[in-house]
Amino acid sequence: MTQDHTSALERADDAAGAFPALTDGLQRDSFLVLIEAARPILNIGRGALCTLRAHARHTRPRDWTCPDREPVCYKRQGDIAAEIGADERTVRRHERALEAAGLIECRTMGNGNRSQVGERGIVFTPAIRKMDEIRSYLARREAEHREAAQLRAERSTHKRLIGDHLRERQEGRGLGQELAEIAAMFATWPGAAELRSLPLADLREHVAEAADLADRLWKLCEESTEMSGRADKSVRSHIQATTKDIYVSCNPSPDHDCLEKAEAAAGAIDKADPLANLTPRRIYALASEDLRIRIDLRKGDRFVPTWHDVEMAAHDLRPDLGIGPEGWTQAILTMGGQVATLALVLADARREHPTDPVRNPGGYLRGMTRAFERGRLNLVGSLEGLSVRRRQEMA
Repeated sequence: MTQDHTSALERADDAAGAFPALTDGLQRDSFLVLIEAARPILNIGRGALCTLRAHARHTRPRDWTCPDREPVCYKRQGDIAAEIGADERTVRRHERALEAAGLIECRTMGNGNRSQVGERGIVFTPAIRKMDEIRSYLARREAEHREAAQLRAERSTHKRLIGDHLRERQEGRGLGQELAEIAAMFATWPGAAELRSLPLADLREHVAEAADLADRLWKLCEESTEMSGRADKSVRSHIQATTKDIYVSCNPSPDHDCLEKAEAAAGAIDKADPLANLTPRRIYALASEDLRIRIDLRKGDRFVPTWHDVEMAAHDLRPDLGIGPEGWTQAILTMGGQVATLALVLADARREHPTDPVRNPGGYLRGMTRAFERGRLNLVGSLEGLSVRRRQEMA
């Protein structure tokens, strides 16, 4: 018999009939799926996992969930070997690996035989004891996957905004020395495929460096007054192009009444140039308190926010609004990054509407995306109405 990995206290509990059991709806087969997902911390190969599954198939499912029974496989090694298409030596090697990983106990008779008499066989009680450890590992891994996806999305936003601005400057009067240095560093960024293969620590470091490069760019723009105090030309032209001759409807449904369509808003924006004062500072004034906090965090010690700050703050707020990554990506692809950001500002602000609050900002944003595709969305009119509401709140 190989080494017993259970403690004296655990053996005493087992002797008293207090065996560990699967909880929270876990059954034998679903637990085996978790074990497979946790292979990196269990240090077992796929062959050993195949042997584990073969043994587990010959246990009674109820023994995994009953505290007065242990799941035990009584099949001989030769039978298991025939099932998985291997020889007995391979099965013995796998069993040793599984026992070393703390998943089974080889509890056999003196001659190595297995029998229901005395519960002699491959015992899965050690695996059940690892249930909480396995769950904790999988929860950490899932959290890391979500963080990595969020970081990749953040880097994607940095890349799009910086790239657009550098291209605009290059097409205009060209890049100065400092902008050329920023462009050179920008060109070294890894592509999307390489980004997915980066370890989480390296990904965090890269996104932090990307944020620093973006901050350097916007500070340079502020110093040259290119983006300080007025909207970026490329942003305004893009919004104008996508809202020209569009039917005024600030809601996904044309029958949905709202304050944002109030006639009193008509004088809030210059009719000759309705987007002349659509600056990041004004978007900040229209934003909810939650979004303002995130804009402040993004702009740091700079006096006024930039469009980059606003877009990154929208990116930060998105999960809290229940807007999934798929819906957000679709909004950006359909409307463009700046327009999608303004749509999110409106969806967020509508949560606080005094008479008709939005309960599902994610669904609201999807509706705005569909309205944009049909040519029935006027963000300018909606922002005018929101401006009226903010002035009423301050009165």
